Amino acid sequence: RPENMTILPMNVFTNIHGIDVALIDANHCPGSNMFLFRFPNGKLILHTGDFRAASDILKHPLLQPNQIDTIYLDTTYCDSHYRFPPQDEVIESAVELVSDVLKENSKTLVAVGAYLVGKERVFHAIAKALDCKIFVEARKFRVLNQLENDDLSKRLTKNPHETNIHVVGMGSVTQPMLQTHIDKYSLKYSKIIGIKPTGWTTPRSTGGSKHYSIETKSSNITVYGFPYSEHSSFNELKFFIEYLKPKRIIPTVNIGRANIRDKMNGYFKQWLSV
Repeated sequence: RPENMTILPMNVFTNIHGIDVALIDANHCPGSNMFLFRFPNGKLILHTGDFRAASDILKHPLLQPNQIDTIYLDTTYCDSHYRFPPQDEVIESAVELVSDVLKENSKTLVAVGAYLVGKERVFHAIAKALDCKIFVEARKFRVLNQLENDDLSKRLTKNPHETNIHVVGMGSVTQPMLQTHIDKYSLKYSKIIGIKPTGWTTPRSTGGSKHYSIETKSSNITVYGFPYSEHSSFNELKFFIEYLKPKRIIPTVNIGRANIRDKMNGYFKQWLSV
């Protein structure tokens, strides 16, 4: 309930019952924050929650090397297999692909996978590059209008016939679901492509800024997987820990199996020894 909530300021410590708490942008989905706790004895504990450790985070004045005692770390991609490119590069690649496809066939419907909150940067960048509207369902329309992003808000529409950029659920970026989707608009479009932005995809570098894999392809449907994630890649986690050098790291994701925990702890030991 709103009356039971206290809004904390960003980037400064607020004292709560004797413990200082600071919120730091987590570079994840809109509104996500890391929590930095400072105890009366000076001990610092950082809980990243879901986060993407871009270089800007390491420029934050509250995050200094050799100062943090314990980090509760988002280890979603703490495996050397997940070395995907920076977000900006992947977004640029998606924009480039969509632009090329539409130049080849203007009667192409573009379905971009997203969650209720998350992946906004992908479809917003595509719409900005094409200078067009973005179709979203009514519930997502309400949510996105709360983000205080004027350019994004002005591009949103609940009319699917107003644009060929449609935002769909991540689970809908499959060949059967896309076939169902294009069938609704077959008088206007002859082809549909699905953009699936997820760190779980395995990128195929095609040179330059093109980072994607073709997951499925038929005569009128192609699904492209882009290694876009709002969680840290393996290399970003490595750089984050090597920079901050905490005394202790507690992984928070993929910790159900002892062999995986041991593997992650091996990484941590190596990173802290640098």
